[in-house]
Amino acid sequence: MLITPPGLSSATLATLRSCGRGEKECVVWWVGPADAPNEVDEIVHPSHIGQVGYYEVESAWLHAFWVELGRSRRSIRVQVHTHGIDGFHSTTDDLGAVVQVPGFLSLVLPRFAMDDDCLDHAFLAELDHQGRFIEVPVTSRIVF
Repeated sequence: MLITPPGLSSATLATLRSCGRGEKECVVWWVGPADAPNEVDEIVHPSHIGQVGYYEVESAWLHAFWVELGRSRRSIRVQVHTHGIDGFHSTTDDLGAVVQVPGFLSLVLPRFAMDDDCLDHAFLAELDHQGRFIEVPVTSRIVF
């Protein structure tokens, strides 16, 4: 179970809303120490382009970030991104997930995270051992 620190969800929503402005997808990653797999202590907003139906992280930025994660012994715990209408995990989301390790979580917030209750309507997908993202209840993996 991933326990999030106070303020994480509000900071996440503020970043997603500011970036996407209710018009395009945005992404943040929840990061924590590699040796504490249930801990998140940072939100990272990667350099990316966003459109109505997708986002893409800048490859040079991502490379430098992977190097920094290794150097600092940190890991990405959850990928949080927005969709324009409903929360679901698309084929593009499956193939483009930043981490492809079983147990990785991808949280999708509907309506570009603009609604106050968007976390109540979030879709959480977990990568299984067969390499498929499957829906799991948010409350079974994350405590806000």
